[in-house]
Amino acid sequence: MVQTYTKNTQEVINGRVVTISAAFRKYDSFKDSIADYAKKLESRPQYANAFSNHAHNYVESVKVIKAGGYATAPTYVSSIVNCINNYGFYKLDGLDSAISL
Repeated sequence: MVQTYTKNTQEVINGRVVTISAAFRKYDSFKDSIADYAKKLESRPQYANAFSNHAHNYVESVKVIKAGGYATAPTYVSSIVNCINNYGFYKLDGLDSAISL
């Protein structure tokens, strides 16, 4: 069972940083978190291209997710891609090297 909790978070709305109260989920494992996150994104039409042949790699997928409205941070794409590259997560896709922005 997924637990939820509420926390204040900063979002960028119309170019301004605002604090909102948002619901977050808590998982028993990292694997459960990733599986639920993928289900959430796959179920929403605005992210469909991130899981189709339109997105040929993780950089394109992250760009589609941002364009679909998932994140408000202007640096979302670079932050996620840098994390993937810095920690070698691209290897999970069977790649030998990171993809630059």
